[in-house]
Amino acid sequence: MNTTLILVIIICLLDCLLLYNIKCSNDTRSNKILYSLVILLMPVIGISIYYVIREYKTKNMEGTNIINKVFDVVLILIAVWIIISMLLNQLSIDTILGRTAVVCALVYNLSIFSKHKKLKISFLLVAVIFILIATIVKIHLV
Repeated sequence: MNTTLILVIIICLLDCLLLYNIKCSNDTRSNKILYSLVILLMPVIGISIYYVIREYKTKNMEGTNIINKVFDVVLILIAVWIIISMLLNQLSIDTILGRTAVVCALVYNLSIFSKHKKLKISFLLVAVIFILIATIVKIHLV
């Protein structure tokens, strides 16, 4: 099975988990609709946006929610799987850059970095830069 297909399936499953989390939250109906639209219209970026919103809301809560821990484990497993697939497969430079950007975005979303704003911003900037470079490389290769 193609590794890209597996990654797409995992991202879709994570989106479904987030949609379920939104459905069960105590937010207003309009906020639930807004969050759901963000995740549905922008599956990969929507996950990051939702994490930022969730982090802001749970900032004053004691302890880490079990959902946060589950998301962290899933994100770490996805990142490790991407890194292993990059090492085992012969990939083009644009694919390597794109997958590295996804790993940086996954690390950005880990709740363990929630208190380290500069580190989180640097991971996000690296992810955006790698995506842009991968896109430019792909356009010039075609």
